[in-house]
Amino acid sequence: DKYVQTLYIDADDVMWAGTWGEGLYESKDGLSWNVVSDVSSANTINAVVPDYQGNMWVGEWNSGLLSFNNGKWTNYDGKQIKLGDSTVTSIAPDAKNVIWIGTYHGLTSYDEVSGTGINYNINNSKLPDDDVYSLCVDTKDNVWVGTINGLAKYNRRTWTVYRHMNTPELPSNLILCLACDRKGNIWIGT
Repeated sequence: DKYVQTLYIDADDVMWAGTWGEGLYESKDGLSWNVVSDVSSANTINAVVPDYQGNMWVGEWNSGLLSFNNGKWTNYDGKQIKLGDSTVTSIAPDAKNVIWIGTYHGLTSYDEVSGTGINYNINNSKLPDDDVYSLCVDTKDNVWVGTINGLAKYNRRTWTVYRHMNTPELPSNLILCLACDRKGNIWIGT
């Protein structure tokens, strides 16, 4: 019995399952699952997401961020790409080769091309809280950030914050999951 945190099915229909305390698993048929032993020493996987180039990004509990490219895993620690901390809660790539990474200490944008990162938190942005639980990038390239204290939209210049008091449609300020569809809708789980 495994507690699955995240699922992803890649372009080759390989299923990836990130678990709490038992690592990353893959399956080609959904019946037989194999542990991906060369990922890292972390046992808890919070996010598995592809980017637009076909690389896979894995967010770990207390061990940072990993990418899988050309058959090789690369581990990025928090200092290397300016993560708020080393627990990655969510990942959302955009079409400009930027990987958006949520942690319990803010939001990081990591530019794959330049290798640089920027950390956004309550002290240097209008992020409603440093506890980032969920992310998505919409069809207009806005970054949506779900936190423990509200929802934020970042258009690369300005922040718009949505909370229950200014957005009655939000039943709660605790935003647990987000999904951006191809029609431009933002789906919010509270």
